[in-house]
Amino acid sequence: MVVLWVLYKSWGSPLRTKRFQVVVILLFIGGIIKCLQKPWSLKNASFSSLANSCDESQRTTSREEDLEKYVLEARVFVLSEEHPPRRSNMSYIYKPVMLFLDMAYPYPDRLTNMKYFFVWRNAKDYIELERILANIFEVLYIREDMKNYKQCSRGWLCGMFTFVLCFYTLIMGFLMTPISAKNRVDGIVTAVLLFGTTVLEFLAPKIMGWYRKIKWPDTMAQHSLIGYFARSRRHTMLMRFARFFQCKDLLDQNWPMKPSYSSMHITKLVHQHIRDGWKEYIKDAGSYREFNDIRGQWTLVRKSCDESLGWSLEKPFDESVLLWHIATDLCFHQMDTSLGHECASRSREISNYMMHLLFLNPEMLMPGSRSNLFKFVCRELRVILKGEGTSGKEKRLVQKTIDNLKSNDDAKETFIHDAWLLAQGLMDIGDESKTWKVIQGVWLEMLCFSAGRCRGYLHAKSLGSGLEYLSYVWLLLAHMGMETFSERIQRTMSINLLKQRRERLRNTGSDSNTLFVSPDEGANPFDEIVVLP
Repeated sequence: MVVLWVLYKSWGSPLRTKRFQVVVILLFIGGIIKCLQKPWSLKNASFSSLANSCDESQRTTSREEDLEKYVLEARVFVLSEEHPPRRSNMSYIYKPVMLFLDMAYPYPDRLTNMKYFFVWRNAKDYIELERILANIFEVLYIREDMKNYKQCSRGWLCGMFTFVLCFYTLIMGFLMTPISAKNRVDGIVTAVLLFGTTVLEFLAPKIMGWYRKIKWPDTMAQHSLIGYFARSRRHTMLMRFARFFQCKDLLDQNWPMKPSYSSMHITKLVHQHIRDGWKEYIKDAGSYREFNDIRGQWTLVRKSCDESLGWSLEKPFDESVLLWHIATDLCFHQMDTSLGHECASRSREISNYMMHLLFLNPEMLMPGSRSNLFKFVCRELRVILKGEGTSGKEKRLVQKTIDNLKSNDDAKETFIHDAWLLAQGLMDIGDESKTWKVIQGVWLEMLCFSAGRCRGYLHAKSLGSGLEYLSYVWLLLAHMGMETFSERIQRTMSINLLKQRRERLRNTGSDSNTLFVSPDEGANPFDEIVVLP
């Protein structure tokens, strides 16, 4: 309305000439285009528009048969001694919009992706993952269109048309208007504004090109329960002020631990874990799904620790993460592990990152994760250490905690006590090197388990507020051929087995009202299925 009013008032000004009217009309058209360009770009970057711009979904005849065929073909490639060189033109890998929309790749494309990433090239493959995330960021946040010719053409034409209008308006309005008809001040202001707009239109693509060269930070956020408690002991006065002004949560969110710079090394460990899964675990569709459901069980079985430590993984996932996090720190301080111990360092970094997710980003850890567990265990720790002074050193706090756990029977029903039992079981392995390999293996499986259960929408959301390392793991899992979130919630194997079970019950004349598929009959042992006929 303001623009229309200004146009109306200027139409009858003393400067009125045919050239002036042309300038005003062109300037008005350019302004309308610029006003509409941003909402149009935002609409194209919305999830509904991105979903509509993706290729048409292919109808699947039988998901189980397609999966079996995919696993067999992948096994042939994995077990072959020679792997063909990578293809250079893999544009759909670099803009995997389907993954962020929680859509699964067709199995042929997934097999191609797996072959592309199967042989790890250290920094090169890590940079490939960074490039994928950067491309998705451009699509969602800086008006970079997808690989869609029509959208690209429209955006390019709008930009060029606006630039030409601004430039032509500047020439006609400032140079071609008679000098006698000019108001000096208004003319200079108008010329400066038009010239600035023209320069911005010209420089915008170059600025965006410079922005694309910015490298994502190679960091992993860290958060430690014992470290958090020790810091609270060191800064008691600050914590009291924060509680008094009811900004304790804000302080916790904006006062993190020093981040880890080992994301590339941990990504390599994740890649090796997936390779081992393809080589040693995955044989068919059933074992393929089981591998995507493990969260530490495979490591315990391979290291012959499942009978003594398996109980810790039978709890809800957020509780298991908390138990293993505390146990990892207890083992580190009790065994006097060197800071240079690579396996121990990687284990603690993954442990602290998972605790960061639980405390500050629980929806990405796993749907239904309870962030209040962290504060609940902190209160338990405060009760256990009540009257023990204000020592802020982690090692001393750990030793006092263990001493109080041994002497206080009331502490046996706490998370801290369960974590101490787990730490004892780990240290009873006897070999320090083997202990840390077990801990690292469990944390790698938990990290992959969490990444595979985080929606693509949350990964896209995290790109705008600060990249989460979990997105690297999630992308690597998807491009190494693992099961996606959408597939996991649409599994059909168990339904087919239930049909077979129902037929057997009818043949035997059973009148049972509950059908249960047991692991011996081929169902996934990690699926709990109870179906009423």
